[in-house]
Amino acid sequence: MFTRNISLILMFFVAISGMAHKTASNISGTSVVKLTNMSPYTWDSHYFVANVIPEGNSWEDRHFIQALYSQQMKDIKEYYTVTNDDKKNISIEKLVNYCNNHNYLYKKEYKTDKIKKFGSSVEIVSEFYFLPKLYYPFYVFAWSDRKSVSHTSLAKNGSVYFYLPSENNFVILERALWSGDVVDDKLDGTGSGIFKKDENTYLYFSGQFKNGIPQGEIIHRIIDTRVSSWGYTKEEARKNNDRSGGIDYYSIEIGEWNEGLAPYRVPGNGNYGLLSSRDNTLSIAIPPTYSSFVTGFSNGKATVMRGDEEIIIDQQGNFIDYSAKQKKQNQLRAEEKKKKELADRQAQIERERQAKEAEKRRVEKFRNARPGDRVYYSQDYVKHGDRFFGFQITPSKSYTMRVVCFVEQNVDNGERLQIRVGSVESSRDDLYTTPEIDGIKYKQNDVLWIKPLNDKKWQIE
Repeated sequence: MFTRNISLILMFFVAISGMAHKTASNISGTSVVKLTNMSPYTWDSHYFVANVIPEGNSWEDRHFIQALYSQQMKDIKEYYTVTNDDKKNISIEKLVNYCNNHNYLYKKEYKTDKIKKFGSSVEIVSEFYFLPKLYYPFYVFAWSDRKSVSHTSLAKNGSVYFYLPSENNFVILERALWSGDVVDDKLDGTGSGIFKKDENTYLYFSGQFKNGIPQGEIIHRIIDTRVSSWGYTKEEARKNNDRSGGIDYYSIEIGEWNEGLAPYRVPGNGNYGLLSSRDNTLSIAIPPTYSSFVTGFSNGKATVMRGDEEIIIDQQGNFIDYSAKQKKQNQLRAEEKKKKELADRQAQIERERQAKEAEKRRVEKFRNARPGDRVYYSQDYVKHGDRFFGFQITPSKSYTMRVVCFVEQNVDNGERLQIRVGSVESSRDDLYTTPEIDGIKYKQNDVLWIKPLNDKKWQIE
């Protein structure tokens, strides 16, 4: 029926991602997890043709072949469309079964039309949308890549290190699809790629690599195709009125490599750790610990920021010494601390001197107290909040009671004073307590004897 060479339709597809599994566990900070494509693998484009183009002459065979041919240069972000242009009375069940038998994915949504049959109206499928499973990794890539890299560039595969937050480690993706160069079966140079981890999960990455090891900033994305609006970021999904869908990107920051070591920073931790690339094998030498790397490694040493201190470490992260800059800062801090301690001591001495002077003046005033002079005494109280089953349900309230008295007699130069209580005042209108001084409760108009020189809470105006 078709005279065009059938293999031309898929020449740009040169890779397949299969089911992935772990071959090692994350035993320590430097262990490596491998995710490997395990399904049959070939680079022959005829292999893809044989697994995509249906054989036969049924209505479904002809229309699916026509869709693949007519849309061979289509945008891979869209499904292929079977058009029921001859108004065939075809059921959705039959099309779904056809897809299942030919390894095609299909959309649940489809278009319908109505035709007349035996004098009555019959609903038929007018448009049906499908995608060969073999193309799905390219479909996911097209929806994930924001670097203007065409899915047709995924012409090579190789191993690459990918940071998985769930492992808190870098894993090796073997035979990952890649748009750039490959050297010794390892990704090299700049590009974008994708890896099928399992039937629902794909790992997207973009950036620069050498021997499969990331260089500089690498963009990662873990795509779960079960998440609504997975082709969009969370912000984009919200703009499309999907508040729970979308999947964000995250970046891995790798610093300059020196002596086989480089600082790195990953999501969820603002600190930097240290990567090792000994023998072209990536491992975590030091987990994220430092706020920044001031210098890279030279002669086995590097300068880093640990908290607010600039220190020198060795390749195992052991403390060697403070940097010259930090030593100077430490010296200045020590001098400032010494100055502050001296100033605080002088201020304390001054406060003690002023307190002694104030007490001397207070005693002198009481010794010279005369009838009618006004004296007062203050006491602080706390009204505790109400509690219910151990929980405080109302706040506590602080207030001060003040007893204002007037001198009636001064005996022995202020050693004893006879006073009359003029008023008892509270600092709050809603709280009141009768003050008790030396076991005696003070009420208005009481006449009492006090020894004010022995109790500094007594003050005289």
